[in-house]
Amino acid sequence: MAARLARSQGGARLSRTDHDRAAVIPRGEMLTVLVEDQGRVNYAGRIGEPKGLVGGIRLAGEPLTGWKARPVDLSAVAAGIAHAPAGSTVGRTGLRGSFTLDAPADLYLDTATLGKGFAVLNGFVLGRYWRHSPQRTLFVPAPVTRAGANELIIIELDQVAEAAVSFVAAPELGQLEE
Repeated sequence: MAARLARSQGGARLSRTDHDRAAVIPRGEMLTVLVEDQGRVNYAGRIGEPKGLVGGIRLAGEPLTGWKARPVDLSAVAAGIAHAPAGSTVGRTGLRGSFTLDAPADLYLDTATLGKGFAVLNGFVLGRYWRHSPQRTLFVPAPVTRAGANELIIIELDQVAEAAVSFVAAPELGQLEE
């Protein structure tokens, strides 16, 4: 079983892992910054390294003031994603698709074609995925699914290789040992 996904929106991405320090923001555009909590580095010289927005925030070399911080309501974001033409995409985007089931069932969402983001099924946040993680599937409990049409929404923060996902019979959680 597979779901074809459609996309909307765009954006830029900065990653501490990639040592990114700046992004080009077109003149007159509103700047929205999403800071994602990825946990802490727990080894070597990076133990205790600061996370999130570190230091002063600047735009065109000038301090940026008067900004507000607020949590992201993933359910509201998911509700605002409209159907759009499918395809490969880079940057923040929303993908929406549907599939049908004969009866509710436990499933495993295969995230191999996705980059990094969140999956929402029928309004229920399944969890986060990231291509750099060993885990390649998200568990979908039967009570979240329903007989007939089911709606899958992907909130992608990085890059989609192909705007299609599938469900697999078993979890793929990565290596059992290092």
